[in-house]
Amino acid sequence: MRRATAASSPAIVPLVAGCFVDASWRTLLWAVAVCIDYLGVYLTSANWRVHAPGHFAERHQLVVMIAIGESIVAVGLGLHVAPLSALLLVGAVLGIVLAITLWWTYFDALALVAERVLRRLQGDARTRLATDSFTYLHLPIVVGIIYRALGVRVVLEGVVGAPTSPAAALSPLVLTALFGGLALYLASLSLLQRRDLGALNRERAAAAVLLGCLGVACWAARLPPTADLALAVAAMAGLICYETVHYRQLREKVRRGAGHGTMPGDGR
Repeated sequence: MRRATAASSPAIVPLVAGCFVDASWRTLLWAVAVCIDYLGVYLTSANWRVHAPGHFAERHQLVVMIAIGESIVAVGLGLHVAPLSALLLVGAVLGIVLAITLWWTYFDALALVAERVLRRLQGDARTRLATDSFTYLHLPIVVGIIYRALGVRVVLEGVVGAPTSPAAALSPLVLTALFGGLALYLASLSLLQRRDLGALNRERAAAAVLLGCLGVACWAARLPPTADLALAVAAMAGLICYETVHYRQLREKVRRGAGHGTMPGDGR
């Protein structure tokens, strides 16, 4: 505990200092605080033991669930700023469907696998996996969810919600939040599987690249915001449909084995 405190306590200085400066410096100082804290975890994690892997995994799963829930709240916040219209409701439904796809890609099988692998290991091996898979790789997962929520909220609040003028095309920043957030989320899930099972999820890695390309294409084509949102939903729904059909038997094995420490033999 003393080593962990000594390694992470310096983060308090830039964290508090960031409260007294303008926004640009605040962002930089808080980023430094996060880096110090995560470096402290890395330097001291070998001394820890994860005695309750189920509880440890569940805490991180709840963080992901809260982030997805906040992304649904973002849809509601985007709705309240303008009178309801058919276009606005379509955008809201698309935003909620997109949140559902996030839930499915994490909780349908991957969360079960991550917890089960953590249960199988002991000692230093379990500690290293807990640090890599949950402390580090769950951060970009949550960041991707939050940035996607930002993109959806801006679509509903600032563009689709405009009742009297045609919806302008989304800015590069909003497209980056929407498509880049989804791409970061899927890439992080693929890396999580790589750390747990030793193999990337190629389909999700490919879908992350596709979403990045779609963001660039939407910026070049200057599509309406609802079309951008619909393309994002289509890409995520297409990935889920493919995995549902192609890995149906394997997913059933994963769910049936959720109560004990065995894994499907093919590493997927």
